[in-house]
Amino acid sequence: MLGEKEISATMVGSRPFMAPEQIMGQSERRSDIWAIGVLMYLLYTGELPFYSEVEKLLIDQILEQEPLPPREENPEIPPALEAIILKCLKKKLEERYPSAVALRDDLLRRFPHYGTQTGRWPWIH
Repeated sequence: MLGEKEISATMVGSRPFMAPEQIMGQSERRSDIWAIGVLMYLLYTGELPFYSEVEKLLIDQILEQEPLPPREENPEIPPALEAIILKCLKKKLEERYPSAVALRDDLLRRFPHYGTQTGRWPWIH
């Protein structure tokens, strides 16, 4: 675990949206995939996947805990969308989508009828 001084020295960004590697002072494009996963989780459940008023506890959650499956917060979320969100929130970089394009392609592959301008995502609250 990082000490408080080490945490403060290495982190730049909005804490609830920070990927584990950002907390450790490293960042790359898949860190943005994590942030997209946090945003999708929030949009579809109304909750953040990791939250604490205490910064150290929030950091520990991001580094150590798995998020609650989104369908436990909103059962209307399709299982395929839950899988996409959870893939975005994988702790290990190599287990996330390699790029936003890969994420988009997976969304369109799994939900082709929502890839048009007239399509709606009915499970958004």
